[in-house]
Amino acid sequence: MGFTDGIYTIVCVADGGTPLVIPPHPRVGTPVECINGPSPTLIRIKHIGGDRYRLSLADSNDAPGNMVIGTFSDHEGTPMVVLVPEGAPETTTEWAIDPSGDDLHTIHEEGKNMYWSGYRDSPIILKGEEGARNQEWDIRPVDN
Repeated sequence: MGFTDGIYTIVCVADGGTPLVIPPHPRVGTPVECINGPSPTLIRIKHIGGDRYRLSLADSNDAPGNMVIGTFSDHEGTPMVVLVPEGAPETTTEWAIDPSGDDLHTIHEEGKNMYWSGYRDSPIILKGEEGARNQEWDIRPVDN
């Protein structure tokens, strides 16, 4: 199933379900996290072709340089999922979203074996596909 352009919540299904959260007033480089407690951050999903999507904050627009969900490697070389300017060099800002059964999905770099991996109360990191629950995401449209 593909996604239509719209506003969604995203929850990591590991540990009983941990919502994707971006703290208020984010800046470039703000980590995207799985935090139990706060309401999930509303995410805009925009289909850009095939199984590729651009993900951003729900209140964002399509202006050049707009913050989108992308990648960054920390000082230890661990690739993290963070907010980056759209079109930033050496970052991934387009994501493949694939079904993984039971209305769940995986999110990964297009054409690469680097999958969103969520751990409770931690930033989302990219890891090779493991088929684990922490790499499965419940993506639900928000009723307007």
